[in-house]
Amino acid sequence: DSNEISGNGTVGVNLGPWRMRADWQTNYQHTRSNDDDDEFGGDDTQKKWEWSRYYAWRALPSLKAKLALGEDYLNSDIFDGFNYVGGSVSTDDQMLPPNLRGYAPDISGVAHTTAKVTVSQMGRVIYETQVPAGPFRIQDLGDSVSGTLHIRIEEQNGQVQEYDISTASMPYLTRPGQVRYKIMMGRPQEWGHHVEGGFFSGAEASWGIANGWSLYGGALGDENYQSAALGVGRDLSTFGAVAFDVTHSHTKLDKDTAYGKGSLDGNSFRVSYSKDFDQLNSRVTFAGYRFSEENFMTMSEYLDASDSEMVRTGNDKEMYTATYNQNFRDAGVSVYLNYTRHTYWDREEQTNYNIMLSHYFNMGSIRNMSVSLTGYRYEYDNRADKGMYISLSMPWGDNSTVSYNGNYGSGTDSSQVGYFSRVDDATHYQLNIGTSDKHTSVDGYYSHDGSLAQVDLSANYHEGQYTSAGLSLQGGATLTTHGGALHRTQNMGGTRLLIDADGVADVPVEGNGAAVYTN
Repeated sequence: DSNEISGNGTVGVNLGPWRMRADWQTNYQHTRSNDDDDEFGGDDTQKKWEWSRYYAWRALPSLKAKLALGEDYLNSDIFDGFNYVGGSVSTDDQMLPPNLRGYAPDISGVAHTTAKVTVSQMGRVIYETQVPAGPFRIQDLGDSVSGTLHIRIEEQNGQVQEYDISTASMPYLTRPGQVRYKIMMGRPQEWGHHVEGGFFSGAEASWGIANGWSLYGGALGDENYQSAALGVGRDLSTFGAVAFDVTHSHTKLDKDTAYGKGSLDGNSFRVSYSKDFDQLNSRVTFAGYRFSEENFMTMSEYLDASDSEMVRTGNDKEMYTATYNQNFRDAGVSVYLNYTRHTYWDREEQTNYNIMLSHYFNMGSIRNMSVSLTGYRYEYDNRADKGMYISLSMPWGDNSTVSYNGNYGSGTDSSQVGYFSRVDDATHYQLNIGTSDKHTSVDGYYSHDGSLAQVDLSANYHEGQYTSAGLSLQGGATLTTHGGALHRTQNMGGTRLLIDADGVADVPVEGNGAAVYTN
């Protein structure tokens, strides 16, 4: 038997113009063995509570910028990120048109059972949710999230899938006559609030020259590591946006490491493209290519190399990444593709992809039927999870569908018949019954976007192997001098609106997702 409770969130207080925040994450797991012959039998309890990040920020209206202090992640449009403690001043991207603002990562995958999906970065949990069996997409991460994200999918049967994704960044463009910039300084930080290495500083800027052209560049480094970048971008209007840049790094390793000793110099070349095709209901969210010479190092790689006990895991050589989504409305077809390929100078390449094809059609008097096929591959730590998922669904009454779902690959084959019903804009549930690995399986999933919290419930039964149940709650509390309220929340630590309805209950307030009702 096993019981697990996990959570993460943000607490904070506003003091005048300052926003003081602290991120936390916790996990409690209790396992009990009923096998008297098991030499490791008995109870095992593991629990963890961590304040993962302390930070504060305030707006600088006269500069159209933001000042941030404390523990942070280097969100750069040029350089690879890392955790640090210090301060930064950066222009506010809210002044930009939507097509030039940051890109919010799109995370996709396939769950074999009802599963918990955790998104983390450098050990810090930034998102956690529960998903039903089948393909899933997470599209509500903020556009401030960048760099490499670690995805962990914990199935109800105990299996775990893990993989990394490299988030894309929009071409670093700026309106003509304006300048975007970031200035940062501090000390790199390991997990657990421990600093490593010496004091570093860095800056980057993008200048809108004229006629859609932008010139950008930056520098980053400390006593033994320096890197500099220069690039040019062009807003092609209806044809999208494109950018090209070159980064040079100089690294000095004073002691023998897995990367050698002495000075290393290398270059990295990158091209990126982004485009919305509104007329075709499609979007090339990002398409990019990066080539790095063998002796090129990022700041994060330099920090790892400075540790004499660090095992060399491979220098990046090439990275291809693309995200594409298109709806062929007249043909009733939609296509989604997420593809990443990494090659290295000293180890085998890695390829991750998720491709989904869907077709919507009518058959006689039955309208709005659909069939979808998903192929996927996720590789991490020399292990690959790959397979195919197929689904055929048809309407069943009002706001309900019945479906056949099959998942084949990576040693797990399952076939299920499902029933899905949307009760209203805020509530839906799903029931499935079938076979998994030649054993009967039954699972259910319920989701409700309430005014106080988002509630997800799940239950699973797998003949002869396990029975499980799960509960997920996501919400927040806001307390001001004018009053307080519990509420549903989308982005941890994000903007909130407190409304005085003069005692009138059930007034709907619409925004992102289902309406919230006054109490």
